[in-house]
Amino acid sequence: MSNLRIFYICAIAMLLSAIVPFTSVYADENQQLQIEIRYTNGDRISTYQAEYVVYQDNEKTPFIEKELEINPDTLYLPQNHEYRVEVFVNGIFSEMKKIELNEQSEKLQINIPLSGGIKFNVFYEDGETPLEGSTIVIKSHDGQEQRRGVIDTQGDSMRYWLQSTNYESEHYTAEIYFEDFLLHTVSNIKIQQAMEQDLKITIPVPAVVEELLVFQLYDSELNKISKSDGIYSISLMDKNDVSIADSEISARGLVYFSNIPSGIYKVLVMKDGEHASLWDDIEIAIIGNQNEFELIQTPVSEPVSEPVSEPVSEGFFPTFVEPITYDSTSEEYYLTCNCVAFRLDDIQDYWLTDVQVELLDLFSEKEIP
Repeated sequence: MSNLRIFYICAIAMLLSAIVPFTSVYADENQQLQIEIRYTNGDRISTYQAEYVVYQDNEKTPFIEKELEINPDTLYLPQNHEYRVEVFVNGIFSEMKKIELNEQSEKLQINIPLSGGIKFNVFYEDGETPLEGSTIVIKSHDGQEQRRGVIDTQGDSMRYWLQSTNYESEHYTAEIYFEDFLLHTVSNIKIQQAMEQDLKITIPVPAVVEELLVFQLYDSELNKISKSDGIYSISLMDKNDVSIADSEISARGLVYFSNIPSGIYKVLVMKDGEHASLWDDIEIAIIGNQNEFELIQTPVSEPVSEPVSEPVSEGFFPTFVEPITYDSTSEEYYLTCNCVAFRLDDIQDYWLTDVQVELLDLFSEKEIP
């Protein structure tokens, strides 16, 4: 074997011996961690609205934030570190557990408290009339919406199963709406694990607004509409466009209503029994907190007319001809008649009119070529 071949073999062997340990070090740098989340009764939790946050060592900034998409879930993390895993369900802190991840894969099981069930009973201020058709929205303390539902004819919501609140800072809030209008908020709601509870909510809104409701109409220039301006009336329409009440303008120029059920209404202005389109249809909340309303006519935009240029006619326009200058050794002549004259012999002069003959004689007399 030649010396050159031996040299190449030794060089390759030395290179491989350097590369293999290098790659093995970096291949083992990440290690597998399997995370499984169960309730304290041993059941695996659903992935719905569940997430976890991973911290490395004593860091306060999350190393990983992830929604739980599969349970158990698998991560590959740098080894030789301690990890703290915090679990959140429905935006509520559920449990925390630590693990040391070294040179072998690990499995971390986190057991969280059981959920609790809550049902809401929602009534008007008399505490007996159900707030039928209203919407209830349940949010975690961080403001994230967790559940939404409609109150039935008995004033009840569905029973919602949510992560129990096991720490002082953890709580839920419930918001009651008429359509998109917020009526009432209940804060600091606690849910006990593995328990069902009912929560009665009485909102400070009467079932029927008995006080007199007064509407004043204005035109676009903020002048009050009176009965002398025409027969005006107002219709209150519910969300199904069904008229709940109608009232005609009075001699004082006002429109009155009373004993109207609390709710959100669309207000239609009518003139002579027809919809007056100069007033926009607006929605108002009649819940007893406001008894006077002003409706202003929409300003009518005047059309902007643009000047129309007159068409250019293709008539005859005479052409201006600059005076022609003739150079001469004796004098200069300026022809300003813009014409050409021919001298004819006397035999042919009889073909010319008297004016033409005089013109030719003038040219001859002035010696104009």
